[in-house]
Amino acid sequence: MFPVSVTIMVVKSPAKTYNHVQAARGCATDRDKDDTAAAITWRNDGSVYVAFEKSSISHDLIAHELNHAAENIFEYIESEPSKEIYHYVIGYLTARVYRLIKKYKIRLHK
Repeated sequence: MFPVSVTIMVVKSPAKTYNHVQAARGCATDRDKDDTAAAITWRNDGSVYVAFEKSSISHDLIAHELNHAAENIFEYIESEPSKEIYHYVIGYLTARVYRLIKKYKIRLHK
């Protein structure tokens, strides 16, 4: 669907996951090892990553991070989408997250 790869993860530590993915790609790992972010979204060479902390994932956090993911996608392809297209992308990403949550029976926090 996108000219970029989108990877969505539910992990124990988003900061450690960020550093691991960046190191594997030969990129800078600038997250502090004690970073306690509940989620991190970043872009790297045509890939967008969203890492949610399993113990903190909530509807609010999902909405917040997927907005960042959509922004990253459109920045990468250097496009200013219409509101309708932007909302469609958010919907597509949201469906992917909730399929992941259902598949792995992840409990959401309120």
